[in-house]
Amino acid sequence: MTATRHPDEHGPEPVCDFRVVCQEILKATIPKKWLKEAKAVSVDQTAFETFYRCYDYREQAEVDQAVDKALKETGNLPDGIHLNANGKLVRCADHGATAGYRSASAATGHKATTFTGYHVTFAVLVKLAGAVLRDTPPGYIAALSVDTASAHPGRCANRAIEDALVITDNIQEVLTDRGISQLTEVFVRHMHQLGLDVIRDLKSNEAQTKIIEVGTGKHRQHLLAVDGMFFPLWLPERFKQPPEGLTTEQLEDWYEQRARFRWSRTQRFDNGDMQFRCPQCAGRIVTNLTTHRNNARPNKSAPYIEVDHHADECCKGLVTIPADKLDYWQPTPWGTRAWKDSYHRRMQVENVNNMVKDDGGLASKMCRARGLGAHAIAALAAAIAHNLRLARTDPCADDSDHGDADPCADDSDHGDADPCADDSDHGDADPCADDSDSADDDNPPDGEASADVTPRRADDNGDKHTPRPPP
Repeated sequence: MTATRHPDEHGPEPVCDFRVVCQEILKATIPKKWLKEAKAVSVDQTAFETFYRCYDYREQAEVDQAVDKALKETGNLPDGIHLNANGKLVRCADHGATAGYRSASAATGHKATTFTGYHVTFAVLVKLAGAVLRDTPPGYIAALSVDTASAHPGRCANRAIEDALVITDNIQEVLTDRGISQLTEVFVRHMHQLGLDVIRDLKSNEAQTKIIEVGTGKHRQHLLAVDGMFFPLWLPERFKQPPEGLTTEQLEDWYEQRARFRWSRTQRFDNGDMQFRCPQCAGRIVTNLTTHRNNARPNKSAPYIEVDHHADECCKGLVTIPADKLDYWQPTPWGTRAWKDSYHRRMQVENVNNMVKDDGGLASKMCRARGLGAHAIAALAAAIAHNLRLARTDPCADDSDHGDADPCADDSDHGDADPCADDSDHGDADPCADDSDSADDDNPPDGEASADVTPRRADDNGDKHTPRPPP
């Protein structure tokens, strides 16, 4: 349920958009401190099963095949098949509910199963990687998207993130599980276009080694893509595949040593493309090859290695990698301790799911309603209750009863003139007028790629959202 519109959008009746209603209500339940300082969200999808008993368990693909065949032969629907307005099989008294999959849970041991109902996608505020405890939002729900169970999970997550960006535009990172992050073309690329980094886990079939061609003209070169990161072709053989028999700590050390050889991001473009620099030019590695960047200063801890490679230089300069080749890339190298600490923040959205599910009103027995609209309102009510419950114990929550008085409030009872009254006759400017035009534009210059990154905290610097130059 996204919007209810009048047939004539330019008519006198206003447009009622449920997404806008959710944005404004959830924004009012989150303390202003977190709306200004929250820089990361964790997004997850949870099942919202309908209350009504399912009486038809046929696969939708089987139903579609039977419908197509019957329409071609007789022009009518086959007996025993009833479709709703979206062409999906009606499986219960709730005609809006569709069939979907409930993902498996390692925490509870539940296996992946099918269900009939809806999906709720939550975007929960979490702390930025490396932030101190006092800068950690306590798990406020910043946005939600309620869709039928058969809706594409990547598009549902996109809507939730877009709504979260409306109420707080400081978001830099998105954390998600494999169920959403594996939808790279729909979800990950859209996040890159929004200027957001995706922190994700990798499946075993995604951690493959392949050679890609990047750059144009004299900068055209080949890179080695492994585990979502990019390495030079002269990457030592011992770092192409993790050795067997290592303990967890030894394996983490191996990943962090390999992370020194990665190409690091220098800037991002509006279309999702990114620019990268080689490890020797960034100062993390010293080799016998000539450094392309003459002013590069090696890190004091940068190891020296002998490279037996046909090239004379470490690289051909900065390269721009298109967005369609960045589906598995993330700023923190996968497998390192820094990545594990960063990805662990995603558990906050799992805690929120548990709190708002059975006890919070998303259980099927607690929502005896039909249709997408009713379930969307139920999910919104659960999110409001969750945020207000957190705000009661949050020291950063707004306390209007004890706060400063509004300088623009009506003070006629005290006989004082309203300081925000129209004073145009006297030529003085309104002290409560919007003065946003005079605010300073805080746009720091682009930072250099991190040359002093220790192996245990290997991460790239933040980057500036830069329009891509013409070819």
